This record gives sequence, C-alpha cells and structure tokens, in this order.
Amino acid sequence: MPPAPLRRLGEAALRSKDVDRLLRPALVRVRAAGWQATQMAETAAEAARRRRTGSAVTTVAGDAALIAAGERVAVLAEFSRGAEVRPWAVRMAGALAAAGYPCIIVAARSRAARVEAPAELPAGVAVVSRGNARLDFGSWAAALEAFPTLLEARHVLLTNDSIIGPLGDEGQVAALLSRGEASGADVFGATRGLTGSDHLQSFWLQFNGSLGHPAVAGFLADLPATTDRSDLNVRYEIGLSTLMREQGLTLGWAWDASSFGLPPHYNPSLCWRDLLAAGFPFVKRKLLSDHPRFREARREVLEHARAHFGVDLA
Repeated sequence: MPPAPLRRLGEAALRSKDVDRLLRPALVRVRAAGWQATQMAETAAEAARRRRTGSAVTTVAGDAALIAAGERVAVLAEFSRGAEVRPWAVRMAGALAAAGYPCIIVAARSRAARVEAPAELPAGVAVVSRGNARLDFGSWAAALEAFPTLLEARHVLLTNDSIIGPLGDEGQVAALLSRGEASGADVFGATRGLTGSDHLQSFWLQFNGSLGHPAVAGFLADLPATTDRSDLNVRYEIGLSTLMREQGLTLGWAWDASSFGLPPHYNPSLCWRDLLAAGFPFVKRKLLSDHPRFREARREVLEHARAHFGVDLA
C-alpha cells in the first residue's frame, strides 16, 4: 500500500472509539510506518529535484531574492494537495507585505509537484515551490538555504498556513509585528505553549536579529528525521525553543493560557474567540477541520466569521 493511504488508515483507526486497547500499539506502529515511508519518499523526491535544478526551491512568481534582501521579511510555509496556492495564504502574505514585511510563500507539494502562480499576486509577495520533506520547518529551511540573506535581516517572521486570516482589521497585523519588534525578545511568538515543555508555538515566530545565530541557523539547516507528527512537534517546535534558551536567547510572546484565565496545559492557539478579541486576527485552520473533536468549534467559528467579518470560511 502506498505510504499516504497507509498513514491515513492508521490515523482513522486511532480516532475510532471502538479500537481495542490491545490493538492500539500496533496501529501506532502502522501510522508511524506510513509517516516514515512518506518522509523518505519526500526526501528522495526533493533530492532528485535539487539535482535537476541545483536549488532548494523553484521560482513560481515574484522576486523572492529581492524580498529576502530586505530588513523585514516574512516567510510563509504553505501546503496543499492541489496546484493552486491556498487563497487565504495569498491574502495573508499580502497583509504581511502591507504591514511592512514583504513575504515569500514557500509552497510545498508532495513529490515536488507543480505549483501554479496565483492569478493575482499582491505587491511585495513572491512564491517559490519545493517538496514536502520535514513539512513547515523544511520549507523555512529551504528558504534560508536558497536565500541566505534572510539570515542577515533585522526582523524575520516565520509563519505558516495553519492560521487563516487576517479577519477584520488588517491593521492588527502591523500592530502585532510592531509589538514583537518592541518586545526586546530575540524571538517573539504569538502564543506560548506549556504542553510537553515551555515553548513558542511555531505558527508565528518573529526573529529580531537572531535568525542568523549559528545555533539557530544550524538547527534549521540540519533538521533530524522524525518518527511521526508528534515526534516532529517535539523535535522541531519544542526543540527549537529549548535550543534558543540554552543559547541564551530571550523568548517573548503575546499570549499564553494564563492570558485567558485557563490552566497551563491548555493550548492557547485554540482560544479563537479570546485571540480575536485580543488583537490576533487569525484562527487556526484545524478548527475548521471535519475531525469530530472540532465539530462544535467549526460551527461556531463559521458563524462568527459570517456575522462579524462577513466572510465564509467553509
């Protein structure tokens, strides 16, 4: 069985309430085997593309090299199963550029499949493509390899399409970026998580002159292999925050669970109402998934977006 269906079979079985506890370890191994096979295939496809093109990325639209040479830059990791760049990712990139952070969208596709240029490319936005090895962290790493001037920029935002927006006032994007610059932190995140370990959640990481730190650049240049998505979160998201603290870099954030009166183990990125009210004009895309866990949240988010922002996120 091909690796992607194998992985999805394991994931679907694990979500079933009827799974016998004795079967769960075997199903975990099935899911892990699918993950590892997929990542091996992605790595091989990316290596083959590199040999053909001699570059970590392929230009799709815009001038990414020019953007990467600026003092303020955003790098947005995007993934889709189709050739089109997600419209919300393009909108987000345009809002970041309008806020003073010209944006490079790194569009990852399985087996480095073709990516179509957006019909309308916002000013200050470029699109490059790559395979999907190591997911979002792999996309950020590929951008740094292809455009090393990013390591010299005063302010670099690493973000991804796991958030949808901006919703409402786009001025809130500039306000959050300014807050990060003024924080005095070497790295500023929108949210801080405490599950597993104290870390900045990786969907919004603003590096204030610290992306070129040898340890940080080295970490992104040599991402380790992972056994599954949970292992990736531990090794990459939590691992990066741990490394930065060990290197003496200061970490700052806008919100954590305590900001909303919640216990430390709660995931603040899912506090969508509180975050919108606090000035974070995005919602996590997983809240709109068809997973049973988010069924009620999906309904509420869709209704709120229609009522308050006049947009249909369905």
